Amino acid sequence: MKIGFLSLFIFVCCLSYGQSSMGQLTVVEDGNNLIICAGEDFSFNVLGSVSMPTDLGLPAVNYDPGVGIAIFAQPPTYVNNELINDPNFLGIVLPQPNSIFISPFIFTYADLLALLPPALNPLPMSVTLYFQATTLYDFNVPLPYIAVPGNPTDAAQSNVIALNFHPSIDVTVNQDCTNHLVEINVAQAGMLGATFDVINTFPSSVVFPNNLINQTTTNATVFTGQNIPFGFDVVSNDGCVSSVSETYVGEVVATTTPVSNVCEGDSPFPINAVPNGGTWSGNANVLSAGTFNPSGVNINVSTTYTLTYSPPTPIGGCGVAATLDITVNPDANSAF
Repeated sequence: MKIGFLSLFIFVCCLSYGQSSMGQLTVVEDGNNLIICAGEDFSFNVLGSVSMPTDLGLPAVNYDPGVGIAIFAQPPTYVNNELINDPNFLGIVLPQPNSIFISPFIFTYADLLALLPPALNPLPMSVTLYFQATTLYDFNVPLPYIAVPGNPTDAAQSNVIALNFHPSIDVTVNQDCTNHLVEINVAQAGMLGATFDVINTFPSSVVFPNNLINQTTTNATVFTGQNIPFGFDVVSNDGCVSSVSETYVGEVVATTTPVSNVCEGDSPFPINAVPNGGTWSGNANVLSAGTFNPSGVNINVSTTYTLTYSPPTPIGGCGVAATLDITVNPDANSAF
């Protein structure tokens, strides 16, 4: 009996007071400034030893220990290892089983946004989130260890790391080919007072002004020519970058094929212009779908019709129309 009692005592002791441990949590992110920009990946590492929770042998509760990353909307305030009772607890992600536990825990910006409420995706402003590594009783169920009433929790958490997530930098590019300019608008939601540098990447002949203020518009220097590839980086004062690569289309200039004077009784004939695929406009009585009909209007004197050809214009470019004058002479009348 004494041996059985002692064995039971040791069993209960170990179940009730076994304790896991967690190493130091560190983060690796661009710039080493605790700011996460749109599109940036980052990772957490657990440095030091990690000891998993004790198996309590709970009925209908699987024991498959591991480690996960807990996320909080505000600095955590829970007590007695009860993460899920913290009002700012958002969830646990990237659980790893004890059998293959490795670090780092690799995050993407997009994956993290998907964990947030719809009101925060996309981010309407700068948001700070708090991260902590924690041991899990069953890594298949991403919840921290839940204790049996009367028993202390056998869980461990790391230090807390705060990361500031910035909204994406939205760049709108409009081409003003009439004035040979590219118009740039930069906006970053909720970041009033933010400033940006616009850094030219190619070609070197195009210079963009620096020190743009959030939600303002500026122009590049004059472009000369057509179909010019160009690129630039918009860099915020906190180091976030949005890269743009486009082609300056420029002007598409139309030319028309001259037509000699025609007579009122001549048959309809096609009129020509380049580049192909544009549209003709003018007097609808004599013009239809690129065909000119001299007898469309009864005339008594020579009449000149001015027609306009607008070339097809790629997105971002502008067309320079061409005109065509066609003079129609009236048929001769005989009188006795």
